[in-house]
Amino acid sequence: MYIWQQPTFGPKKDDEVVCYAFAIPNLPARPDKNIKKFIKWLSELDGFLGVYPYYPHGTLLIFDTENNAKGGRNLIRNYPGVEFPVGKNIGEIFVNKKYLGGKNDD
Repeated sequence: MYIWQQPTFGPKKDDEVVCYAFAIPNLPARPDKNIKKFIKWLSELDGFLGVYPYYPHGTLLIFDTENNAKGGRNLIRNYPGVEFPVGKNIGEIFVNKKYLGGKNDD
């Protein structure tokens, strides 16, 4: 068993990998069918690794590469039925390898 560790912004540790993230508003605790559909669609985007909820400030969407983060951000901005602001900045973050299950072996 391990204690969950939040992503960090630096410096990178030996047991961490580089990932890229941008922010969206907090998703509702009780999502309606449009949000559930959005989450399923989001999970299928190229390079999508997961989310880091940071209530009440928003949610980070984490991708394996900067290009995949840019592509995901652009697709989310145009996603029908879910209209909310999407962060314009993409940041480099570090995520512990054990949480990625081999999805980002950099």
